[in-house]
Amino acid sequence: MPAKKEDFQEEEIPETVVNPQSPKVWRKDEGQTGISLLAQVTTISWNLALPPVVGALLGHYIDGRTDGGVTWTLSLLVLGVMVAFSNLYSLYIEHGRQKKTNQDQSKDSDKENHEKE
Repeated sequence: MPAKKEDFQEEEIPETVVNPQSPKVWRKDEGQTGISLLAQVTTISWNLALPPVVGALLGHYIDGRTDGGVTWTLSLLVLGVMVAFSNLYSLYIEHGRQKKTNQDQSKDSDKENHEKE
């Protein structure tokens, strides 16, 4: 027997789903434009992709000049991955500080508005 439209209840989809095991989804905060979200995504992409690629290319060049096999390529590739995740961690810490500052400012403004009433 096929399901009917009446069998399903309409539910409001929450803006974010709180689940510690799921990855964080980009969501648009108040005051953010599409361009700023694009800039954030692009920054993360470059910070993750560029160091390993540059490390591998530089390692390949050094290996070609020294006849060292793939030693430099693998070493600099691993170093590039480590740098990429270090950059990602730095961005994460910076984003957390900005978010905390914004929350503190909104709490202060809410408190001031409440005191005025």
